[in-house]
Amino acid sequence: MSRSYSNDLRESLCRRMLFCERVAVLCRECGICEGMLYRQKAQAKIDSGVKDGLKSYQPDELKKARTRIAELEAELKLTKDACDLFNSEVEQVPKESTRS
Repeated sequence: MSRSYSNDLRESLCRRMLFCERVAVLCRECGICEGMLYRQKAQAKIDSGVKDGLKSYQPDELKKARTRIAELEAELKLTKDACDLFNSEVEQVPKESTRS
């Protein structure tokens, strides 16, 4: 089970790692897995501009595009189903009035 850590703790640890404090020391001190701290450190480098990559506070454009595509595909399917339904209906021709 994963544990959640406060944003303040994460920010504090990232600052300390960016100022060259050793990850192993922080792991022992806080009881946090090394892998998680290394991932946080890598993201902190990106967020601070030291390294290229997608900043954690930037929207993921690819994810947004995939979500929009899924929405449009669902809408298209509904439209096609509606067209098929209307096209399959038998056309009723109005009767001509025989009254004079």
